[in-house]
Amino acid sequence: MWMSTNANDLETLLIRSQILTPSQVAGAKREAARRHRRLAPVIVELGLINERGFAEWMSQMTSIAVVEQIPIAAVEPLVPRVPHAIAREYEVVPLKIDAMTLTIATMNPLDAGCLDALHMATGLNIRTMIGLHSSILDLLGRFYPSDHADESPGEATRSVPGTRRPSQLDRIESSIDEMRSILHRLQERIDSIEESLKQIK
Repeated sequence: MWMSTNANDLETLLIRSQILTPSQVAGAKREAARRHRRLAPVIVELGLINERGFAEWMSQMTSIAVVEQIPIAAVEPLVPRVPHAIAREYEVVPLKIDAMTLTIATMNPLDAGCLDALHMATGLNIRTMIGLHSSILDLLGRFYPSDHADESPGEATRSVPGTRRPSQLDRIESSIDEMRSILHRLQERIDSIEESLKQIK
Protein backbone atom coordinates (compact mmCIF):
# COMPACT_ATOMS: atom_id res chain seq x y z
CA MET A 1 0.00 0.00 0.00
CA TRP A 2 1.20 3.50 -0.82
CA MET A 3 2.77 5.50 1.94
CA SER A 4 5.23 8.36 2.14
CA THR A 5 7.90 7.59 4.69
CA ASN A 6 11.64 7.32 4.94
CA ALA A 7 11.58 5.61 8.32
CA ASN A 8 13.52 2.62 7.03
CA ASP A 9 15.55 3.93 4.13
CA LEU A 10 17.81 1.59 2.22
CA GLU A 11 21.10 3.12 3.32
CA THR A 12 20.23 2.89 7.01
CA LEU A 13 18.94 -0.66 6.67
CA LEU A 14 22.07 -1.86 4.87
CA ILE A 15 24.29 -0.59 7.66
CA ARG A 16 22.07 -1.58 10.60
CA SER A 17 21.67 -5.13 9.30
CA GLN A 18 25.45 -5.27 8.75
CA ILE A 19 25.05 -6.72 5.28
CA LEU A 20 27.38 -3.93 4.10
CA THR A 21 29.85 -1.75 5.95
CA PRO A 22 29.42 2.04 6.12
CA SER A 23 32.41 2.47 3.81
CA GLN A 24 30.90 0.07 1.26
CA VAL A 25 27.60 1.95 1.34
CA ALA A 26 29.38 5.28 0.98
CA GLY A 27 31.33 3.98 -2.02
CA ALA A 28 28.17 2.61 -3.64
CA LYS A 29 26.42 5.96 -3.11
CA ARG A 30 29.24 7.80 -4.83
CA GLU A 31 29.12 5.41 -7.77
CA ALA A 32 25.32 5.67 -7.97
CA ALA A 33 25.60 9.46 -8.09
CA ARG A 34 28.26 9.22 -10.79
CA ARG A 35 26.06 6.94 -12.89
CA HIS A 36 22.86 8.89 -12.16
CA ARG A 37 21.31 5.66 -10.89
CA ARG A 38 19.48 4.46 -7.79
CA LEU A 39 21.52 2.89 -5.00
CA ALA A 40 20.00 -0.63 -5.04
CA PRO A 41 20.91 -1.65 -8.61
CA VAL A 42 24.39 -0.17 -8.30
CA ILE A 43 25.06 -2.29 -5.20
CA VAL A 44 24.34 -5.41 -7.25
CA GLU A 45 26.26 -4.20 -10.29
CA LEU A 46 29.32 -3.50 -8.14
CA GLY A 47 29.18 -7.09 -6.90
CA LEU A 48 28.76 -6.10 -3.25
CA ILE A 49 25.71 -8.40 -3.06
CA ASN A 50 24.42 -10.72 -5.80
CA GLU A 51 20.91 -10.08 -7.11
CA ARG A 52 19.40 -13.13 -5.45
CA GLY A 53 21.02 -12.32 -2.12
CA PHE A 54 19.85 -8.71 -2.29
CA ALA A 55 16.27 -9.69 -3.11
CA GLU A 56 16.09 -12.26 -0.33
CA TRP A 57 17.66 -9.87 2.17
CA MET A 58 15.19 -7.12 1.23
CA SER A 59 12.30 -9.56 1.54
CA GLN A 60 13.49 -10.60 4.99
CA MET A 61 13.83 -6.97 6.10
CA THR A 62 10.45 -5.82 4.79
CA SER A 63 8.28 -8.98 4.71
CA ILE A 64 7.54 -8.19 1.05
CA ALA A 65 7.49 -11.14 -1.32
CA VAL A 66 10.00 -11.72 -4.11
CA VAL A 67 8.51 -12.20 -7.56
CA GLU A 68 10.61 -14.95 -9.10
CA GLN A 69 9.56 -14.53 -12.71
CA ILE A 70 7.90 -11.42 -14.09
CA PRO A 71 5.52 -12.47 -16.89
CA ILE A 72 5.88 -10.36 -20.03
CA ALA A 73 2.19 -10.87 -20.80
CA ALA A 74 1.26 -9.23 -17.49
CA VAL A 75 3.55 -6.23 -17.93
CA GLU A 76 2.84 -5.34 -21.57
CA PRO A 77 -0.76 -4.06 -21.28
CA LEU A 78 0.16 -1.96 -18.23
CA VAL A 79 3.14 -0.16 -19.79
CA PRO A 80 1.12 2.96 -20.73
CA ARG A 81 -0.02 3.35 -17.11
CA VAL A 82 3.51 4.00 -15.82
CA PRO A 83 5.30 7.02 -17.34
CA HIS A 84 8.51 6.15 -19.15
CA ALA A 85 10.56 8.65 -17.14
CA ILE A 86 9.42 7.20 -13.81
CA ALA A 87 9.94 3.59 -14.87
CA ARG A 88 13.52 4.25 -15.95
CA GLU A 89 14.46 6.66 -13.18
CA TYR A 90 13.35 4.29 -10.40
CA GLU A 91 13.84 1.04 -12.38
CA VAL A 92 10.38 -0.38 -11.80
CA VAL A 93 7.88 -2.29 -13.93
CA PRO A 94 4.11 -2.69 -13.48
CA LEU A 95 2.74 -6.12 -12.61
CA LYS A 96 -1.01 -5.69 -12.22
CA ILE A 97 -3.81 -3.29 -11.40
CA ASP A 98 -6.47 -4.46 -8.99
CA ALA A 99 -9.26 -1.98 -8.22
CA MET A 100 -7.36 1.18 -7.21
CA THR A 101 -4.00 -0.46 -6.54
CA LEU A 102 -1.05 -0.73 -8.91
CA THR A 103 1.44 -3.48 -8.09
CA ILE A 104 5.01 -2.93 -9.24
CA ALA A 105 8.23 -4.90 -9.22
CA THR A 106 11.17 -3.01 -7.76
CA MET A 107 14.49 -3.78 -6.13
CA ASN A 108 13.87 -1.25 -3.39
CA PRO A 109 10.33 -1.04 -1.96
CA LEU A 110 11.62 1.49 0.61
CA ASP A 111 12.11 4.23 -2.00
CA ALA A 112 9.47 6.74 -0.87
CA GLY A 113 10.29 9.05 -3.77
CA CYS A 114 9.38 6.30 -6.21
CA LEU A 115 6.10 5.50 -4.45
CA ASP A 116 5.16 9.18 -4.27
CA ALA A 117 5.95 9.76 -7.96
CA LEU A 118 3.93 6.73 -9.05
CA HIS A 119 1.00 7.63 -6.83
CA MET A 120 0.99 11.19 -8.16
CA ALA A 121 1.31 10.08 -11.80
CA THR A 122 -1.28 7.28 -11.72
CA GLY A 123 -3.70 8.31 -8.98
CA LEU A 124 -3.48 4.76 -7.67
CA ASN A 125 -2.33 3.20 -4.43
CA ILE A 126 1.04 1.52 -4.92
CA ARG A 127 1.84 -2.01 -3.79
CA THR A 128 5.37 -3.35 -4.15
CA MET A 129 6.91 -6.71 -4.83
CA ILE A 130 10.64 -7.33 -4.95
CA GLY A 131 12.06 -8.13 -8.36
CA LEU A 132 15.44 -9.52 -9.37
CA HIS A 133 17.79 -6.96 -10.85
CA SER A 134 18.29 -8.77 -14.17
CA SER A 135 14.56 -9.38 -14.69
CA ILE A 136 13.71 -5.72 -14.13
CA LEU A 137 16.47 -4.54 -16.47
CA ASP A 138 15.34 -6.95 -19.19
CA LEU A 139 11.78 -5.66 -19.02
CA LEU A 140 12.87 -2.02 -18.90
CA GLY A 141 14.92 -2.58 -22.04
CA ARG A 142 11.93 -4.23 -23.73
CA PHE A 143 9.13 -1.85 -22.74
CA TYR A 144 10.90 1.35 -21.60
CA PRO A 145 13.99 1.64 -23.87
CA SER A 146 16.58 4.26 -23.01
CA ASP A 147 16.38 5.84 -26.47
CA HIS A 148 12.73 6.75 -25.92
CA ALA A 149 11.89 10.39 -26.62
CA ASP A 150 10.73 10.86 -23.03
CA GLU A 151 13.94 9.50 -21.55
CA SER A 152 14.71 9.33 -17.86
CA PRO A 153 16.04 12.39 -16.02
CA GLY A 154 19.74 12.90 -16.58
CA GLU A 155 19.87 10.43 -19.49
CA ALA A 156 20.21 13.04 -22.22
CA THR A 157 22.68 15.13 -20.25
CA ARG A 158 24.71 12.28 -18.78
CA SER A 159 27.70 13.12 -20.98
CA VAL A 160 27.93 16.56 -19.38
CA PRO A 161 28.66 16.17 -15.65
CA GLY A 162 26.58 18.31 -13.32
CA THR A 163 23.85 19.12 -15.86
CA ARG A 164 20.25 18.02 -15.77
CA ARG A 165 17.25 19.05 -17.85
CA PRO A 166 13.87 19.62 -16.22
CA SER A 167 11.66 16.62 -16.96
CA GLN A 168 8.23 15.20 -16.30
CA LEU A 169 9.58 13.50 -13.19
CA ASP A 170 11.11 16.78 -11.94
CA ARG A 171 7.71 18.44 -12.26
CA ILE A 172 5.98 15.59 -10.42
CA GLU A 173 8.50 15.70 -7.57
CA SER A 174 8.17 19.50 -7.40
CA SER A 175 4.39 19.15 -7.14
CA ILE A 176 4.78 16.60 -4.35
CA ASP A 177 7.04 18.99 -2.41
CA GLU A 178 4.52 21.81 -2.86
CA MET A 179 1.68 19.60 -1.63
CA ARG A 180 3.66 18.58 1.44
CA SER A 181 4.36 22.25 2.20
CA ILE A 182 0.67 23.15 1.83
CA LEU A 183 -0.40 20.26 4.07
CA HIS A 184 2.18 21.28 6.68
CA ARG A 185 0.88 24.86 6.74
CA LEU A 186 -2.71 23.61 6.87
CA GLN A 187 -1.91 21.37 9.83
CA GLU A 188 -0.27 24.28 11.64
CA ARG A 189 -3.42 26.35 11.03
CA ILE A 190 -5.66 23.56 12.34
CA ASP A 191 -3.49 23.21 15.45
CA SER A 192 -3.72 26.95 16.04
CA ILE A 193 -7.53 26.92 15.73
CA GLU A 194 -7.84 23.94 18.08
CA GLU A 195 -5.63 25.71 20.63
CA SER A 196 -7.80 28.84 20.42
CA LEU A 197 -10.99 26.80 20.94
CA LYS A 198 -9.47 25.18 24.02
CA GLN A 199 -8.72 28.59 25.51
CA ILE A 200 -12.29 29.78 24.82
CA LYS A 201 -13.72 26.73 26.63
